[in-house]
Amino acid sequence: MGGPDPVRELFVGSTSKDLNTYRLGVSDALFKWVQVRAHLSEDWDTDHVPTVDECRRRLERCDGYLGLFAYYYGWIPDGCQESITHLEYRWAMDKWGKQRPARLAIFMPGNRHPSSASGASCEAERELRAAAEALVQAYPGGAQVHGRKLADFHDEVCGQGRTCNFFSDLADLRELAITTGFRWKGSLSAAAGRGRAARPTQQLSDEQLGLLGRTRQIEALKDTLAQVGGQTDAPAVCAVILGQEEAGQAEFLAALAKLPELGRGRPPVKGRPPLTRYDVPELMTWFAENLCALEESGPAVETIDQLAEALHRTLRDQPAVLLLDRIERLDGGLARFCTDLWRPVYDKLQERCARIPVPHRLMVTLAAYTTAPPEWAGITAQWDPDETVDDFRNLVCLPELKDINPKALARWLSDVGVDASPDRVQEITDAVLTDAEGHSDGTPVRVYRRLQGERLWPDGG
Repeated sequence: MGGPDPVRELFVGSTSKDLNTYRLGVSDALFKWVQVRAHLSEDWDTDHVPTVDECRRRLERCDGYLGLFAYYYGWIPDGCQESITHLEYRWAMDKWGKQRPARLAIFMPGNRHPSSASGASCEAERELRAAAEALVQAYPGGAQVHGRKLADFHDEVCGQGRTCNFFSDLADLRELAITTGFRWKGSLSAAAGRGRAARPTQQLSDEQLGLLGRTRQIEALKDTLAQVGGQTDAPAVCAVILGQEEAGQAEFLAALAKLPELGRGRPPVKGRPPLTRYDVPELMTWFAENLCALEESGPAVETIDQLAEALHRTLRDQPAVLLLDRIERLDGGLARFCTDLWRPVYDKLQERCARIPVPHRLMVTLAAYTTAPPEWAGITAQWDPDETVDDFRNLVCLPELKDINPKALARWLSDVGVDASPDRVQEITDAVLTDAEGHSDGTPVRVYRRLQGERLWPDGG
């Protein structure tokens, strides 16, 4: 008789507008430490599929469910009485609730240990209550309707003796998610003790992984930044990094965030709007909120002209650096970004800089999880080491993110301080550039996953 079903994919059920940072933290922790993928709705491409049907289909094909709930009830689909998050929880209970052990876990903000329950709220409670208050103001039916629905949902989740796991901050939540993942995989060490997961011998950061095999791309970006810095009439530059779905774009952006060339002002802003799909006005607002020194009593940034003015004001004091992940999520994709946002802002910013010069630049890097389609031909210029970019109204395409090869891996091992013999380098190469069936596989995301399980430093790093 076979063992339990394997645990490869887990469904994370939660509201996104208030819990985006926590959701991404859970996904990151599960992927890095437990080698389990977490399904987040932000990563689905569901343009023509009804949301309710798609959520249920995705949940049904997963191997377990993590519910992450706070103080916002969430969106109620047309024709439904419950929010989509509430519906996902009920589907999960139908699928896993009667199993023993049940692959279903609930996480909520609160003091984790009884000794901490002195009446004082924890960091997660304070942050998430504030986030919910801002959302509830615009909730259909008002705060009273929202409060009733949220209370009923919490009663359903926590009532009848059901166990909830409480977390006090993001680090605490990540720890709980890791422990749960290892337990469901049957690999939680007895030595881990008191609910703490067995850890790999070292944790490789996204920044370290994002450098693997990316020398050419980083040099291309540095070269592009140097070129825009040398043109007095060029106020901004936008570079694009392309690759297939698992080419490691997020890790590459993490590596860029630490580049000295991008860190001469306040730290770069890295991320994306917390929406599955968004349009240019929403992206423009997100740009302004994350990049600009906005005046509290000033007008909201709702037009291209207002965004250009806010950016011009910011660039008087420091560079503005944005690393935007998943540009293909924008309605209209990269083409819409260029024609409806980038070029208009660039032109307005250039006009202002001609009147009042500023010492700093707007620097944007976009990550696209695709290769270049034909319609990009008129809006992008391919970086060329032998050519100078003369029009930064176009987007500069960096060399495409490709698979990892043995030469790149060997160089990277040296760069991160792995002091290994040639035989050991070959052993690591065989382990991380080969799949379970023994076939060559340099797909970046899968290489990163294998590297997390390798002992690279004798002392554990």
